[in-house]
Amino acid sequence: MTLVERVAQWPEQWRREGVAEGRREGVAGQRTLLCRVAATRFGDAVGERVERLLGDTDDWERLSAAAELIAAAQNGADLIDAVSDIVRRPG
Repeated sequence: MTLVERVAQWPEQWRREGVAEGRREGVAGQRTLLCRVAATRFGDAVGERVERLLGDTDDWERLSAAAELIAAAQNGADLIDAVSDIVRRPG
């Protein structure tokens, strides 16, 4: 591959890398928001536990399910149990 061909590929490579980085930042922001909402509803200890459970989860489906659970849970213990189930569920 010539230098000219490589240089021509750079914009596409940068775009792909930028999209990937944007997705990582978006997922991290979503996790942070979910933990804050859990803490607001059920206290800091529950929010911290949800944060540990979600860890570095990057699956939007699991994060969406966790958001629904936070909205619907009656208490912190139920929320922690339900989020634990989501995290343990196979891929």
